[in-house]
Amino acid sequence: AAALAAALAFLENHFQPAAPMENRLFAGLRADQVTSIEIIPAGAREISVIRTNKSWLLQKPFAYPAQAAAIDGLLSALEKLTPTVSLTAAELSRRNDADVEFGFASPQFTLDLAAGEQTWHVRVGNKTSPGDGVYVRIVGATGAFVTDPSWLQFLKREANDWRDTTLVDLPDTVDWLVITNGTKAVELRRDVTNHLWRMLRPLQARADSLRIVTGLQQLRTAQVSQFVSDDPKADLTAYGLDPAAFDVWLGSGTNLQ
Repeated sequence: AAALAAALAFLENHFQPAAPMENRLFAGLRADQVTSIEIIPAGAREISVIRTNKSWLLQKPFAYPAQAAAIDGLLSALEKLTPTVSLTAAELSRRNDADVEFGFASPQFTLDLAAGEQTWHVRVGNKTSPGDGVYVRIVGATGAFVTDPSWLQFLKREANDWRDTTLVDLPDTVDWLVITNGTKAVELRRDVTNHLWRMLRPLQARADSLRIVTGLQQLRTAQVSQFVSDDPKADLTAYGLDPAAFDVWLGSGTNLQ
């Protein structure tokens, strides 16, 4: 109780209310102009993503398509983020071990954002004693700030949480597929004129177009529920993939999907 009272007294006497809503924490930040983000969670691996060809890609700790919705959610929250209170550089200098007290010496997260030539380097410190705020420092700016902590929900600690969970990036133009099971194979082709599907192997016949279209749509919307391994030399037999129950080959024109 005494510590809480002291903390409240300090906030009342030393923190100044931040300027109105137009005083955004990240001056000049436009979510749609950010081209790269680096996130270093305390005690976890660095996560790095870049925007290329209007898509987000993970670069670290591995290369993989990134989850655009998660990244856009974070950037939108940062663009709108407004400090609730501010602490000047002079007030920080009067505190003993201010970096340790506010959590900047060992931050929860370190963020690096880049938009063209403009960059932001951010340290996310401790939460305030009541838990209704979090200390934030932008390197190069004077002082420190307290913000609402709700935006932290967009900061994921694990790289897998930033991965695109789409199982197959399947275009609408798929016009052939081959399903194999050992020596057996079924080959299906879509007619370019009437868009109906036909079976070419093991015999030539009219195919169930509705069933095929429904199956392809289910495949497009299928989501990964868990990333098991990124090891290219992983033992596939342990997962029942060598040999697999069956293999599916899909294509559009001469392009293999």
